[in-house]
Amino acid sequence: MVNNMPIPKLRFKDNQGRDYPDKIVKRIESLILEYKEKVDANSNLPILTSSKQFGIEFQEDHFAGKQRHDIEGYNVLPRNYCTYRNRSDGLDFKFNINTICEKGIISKFYPVFKGNNCNLYFLKTFLKNDPATLRKIAYTAKGTSQKVLSLTDLKKITVTIPTLPEQEKIADFLSNYDRMIDVQSQRVETMKTRKKGLLQKIFSQEIRFRDDEGKEFPEWEEKKLGEVTLIERGAAPRPIEKYITSNDEGINWIKIGDAPIDGNVISNVKEKITDEGASKSRAVKKGDLILSNSMSYGRPYLLNVDGCIHDGWLLIRNSQNKFDSAFLLHFLSSPFVKMQYERLSNQGVVSNLNKELVKSVNVYIPALPEQQKIADFFNAVDKQIEVEEKRLETMKNIKKGLLQQMFI
Repeated sequence: MVNNMPIPKLRFKDNQGRDYPDKIVKRIESLILEYKEKVDANSNLPILTSSKQFGIEFQEDHFAGKQRHDIEGYNVLPRNYCTYRNRSDGLDFKFNINTICEKGIISKFYPVFKGNNCNLYFLKTFLKNDPATLRKIAYTAKGTSQKVLSLTDLKKITVTIPTLPEQEKIADFLSNYDRMIDVQSQRVETMKTRKKGLLQKIFSQEIRFRDDEGKEFPEWEEKKLGEVTLIERGAAPRPIEKYITSNDEGINWIKIGDAPIDGNVISNVKEKITDEGASKSRAVKKGDLILSNSMSYGRPYLLNVDGCIHDGWLLIRNSQNKFDSAFLLHFLSSPFVKMQYERLSNQGVVSNLNKELVKSVNVYIPALPEQQKIADFFNAVDKQIEVEEKRLETMKNIKKGLLQQMFI
């Protein structure tokens, strides 16, 4: 029996309802077998990568295009074998199992191993989540700015784990839960893809709405966006630190970090600037749209606050009252507009947006009642997506809580 060790709150029982034996102490070298096959220079095996969020992926999927490099020295990674990146800027070594192909290849910085009298899925999860083991990994890894954890050093670490039957019980439970999360993730992505298709069809007028009596709305008016809205670039007083204030009477200083990750309305701002700083910036008001012109370029947000914006934003103001604000927000989010950005850019690829380019975007303006129907439709779609995203987040949080109870 292991003394003076914290006891997990969550333990499994066998199929007869009996407690499993006490945990055992093992060196990792007794739990794994290294796999040392190197790639042939003429190999056509797929190149793999290992990510924190998605696990093992095909490299061309991860980078959205082919990224093939010189593969000399790459390691072969068979199905159901584990790997990890043996160097990290932090301490996330990305332990992951290949479940996507029979054999792939991965960088020489990713040692490969399989389980030995150990459930590999359990071990992978344990190495990512067990606090005591994470502390040992942090202590064992060498280096300062970049940490290096060789497989030789990993093998020397001693761990306290359940016996194999309980490992398998835990692994079955968690893998089933992971499949549920994957299904929900796919559901969310499918809904987002469907929304993109609807945005394209509606704003290209392939799909039209009718009024409450079933009559057709008038034809859409064609204009340049700059003809019917006020478009201005933000401005930043410099050095900005001089103008930041903790005074509650300060003016909201709206930054990229204030934008929600999934939503499209900015309601809360973390910092404020002085009146002097505001005089050197660009004032915006509730109901305006702002467009990021660098990071996540072209993503619009509707303001639910007054404030000021720096030069990483463009202001789009409905100065002629031609638009329903929610309609304009959805329009600027559509593939129809993003394709125009790319066409209008000299390079065909847009890394940031300028005022003149955005002014040149063609906009087709429905009558306000049709705009409101379109906005209501997409608001309903967004609410459905939000419900499913919250469900996904709840599932992830439940899993996180379960892991905290299993590994103490």
